[in-house]
Amino acid sequence: MACAGYFDELGSRIERAFRAIGHDEEGFPDLAHEALERAPAHRSIRPVDLLHEVAAGGALPGQLVDRSTFGEPPLTVFASSRFVIDVYFWFGATTTTHEHGFCGAFQVLSGSSLHATRRFACTRRVNSRFLLGDVRTDRCEVLHVGDTRRILPGRRFAHALFHLDSPSTTVVVRTRSNPDANPQYQYAPPHVAFDPFYRTRARELQHEALDALAQVDESSYLSALDAALADSTLEEAFFLLDAHTARCMETAGSLEGPELQGRRAVCESRHGKADVDALLRCVKEACRTRDLMESRKQTRDADERFVLAALLNAHDRGQLLEFVRGRYPTESPADAFMRAFSRMTKPAEDGRDNVLGVELGDDALTCIRFLLEGVAPADLARRLLEARAAGKANARHDAAIERFLGDLLRIPALGVLAV
Repeated sequence: MACAGYFDELGSRIERAFRAIGHDEEGFPDLAHEALERAPAHRSIRPVDLLHEVAAGGALPGQLVDRSTFGEPPLTVFASSRFVIDVYFWFGATTTTHEHGFCGAFQVLSGSSLHATRRFACTRRVNSRFLLGDVRTDRCEVLHVGDTRRILPGRRFAHALFHLDSPSTTVVVRTRSNPDANPQYQYAPPHVAFDPFYRTRARELQHEALDALAQVDESSYLSALDAALADSTLEEAFFLLDAHTARCMETAGSLEGPELQGRRAVCESRHGKADVDALLRCVKEACRTRDLMESRKQTRDADERFVLAALLNAHDRGQLLEFVRGRYPTESPADAFMRAFSRMTKPAEDGRDNVLGVELGDDALTCIRFLLEGVAPADLARRLLEARAAGKANARHDAAIERFLGDLLRIPALGVLAV
């Protein structure tokens, strides 16, 4: 492969430096970062050339993974006994917030990404694979071509990447494994960290059986789900509720109906209100994430993808505006947000759903701007009436507005605006 020369030279340089420190993994992130900074990949490699060589049958070293579960595709371009160099292509996928069972550094080869680093403060260890606590965002930044960041093992570095351009490409220099950094937790904001690599066949079959039962007999599905929840551990309840809320959104478009509220009662009788409230906040946030991820697949516009990334990563309205202000420093953050957001709510020219999957009229967009400007949800009806210059409305009119605002705030993508 023509691209192999660059990666062979980079890998050999890192191997010499790694050997010089006795293969101590503690020093690997610094030397990997330094090597990438010294010889940036984008000055020597074009992603399209690498893809072409692989597609045309070019030889590759032994691959780190045998299935493309991370990257579209992931390519190992240099391999030694202790570390590898990978190139990840990203078209539609976005990474979850995750820790690392390895260490090293990564560099943007093409495109750009919103990069969020997070921390998890554990308040309760349920077991070695499932923790309760609080997930917070430490920093959010936009990474551009040539930007390089260290990867530290375990709890010392957790992050998520939302790729703004399609495709985006990343070069990763990483150890094969740091055994003392496992398990490699994935975060389910705002309260859960779990081991995504721990799966049992019994759990998989239980979930598959529930999925099949739901297609055959809805009442039987709910009965079986209640029985499973009534005998569940807290860890099992989390995954059962996560699958069920995803189903509620797919079939009913809402989490407000009895299909979820009935399950809450069963869980509370088993695990108590406080723990169940924490789990439900996590699975509802997962629904919001899936909704935004689906929207992301519908657009390649960089401004629209940034707004979706900001909605996905912000914990509240203030943080959302901070992200937007950093991206568009010469513009009002509310103006910059609404410019891209309003485009995503308009009907597609070919008759398909718009990017958000829901059409929003002028009243809805006015209320969203109010929320961005700090108007409390409880004051939206009054401000909307003032904006309409309609004076006093009768009770029936007020009730209609309240129903409209309630529906608006239940749109998963907008949940962060009300916080």
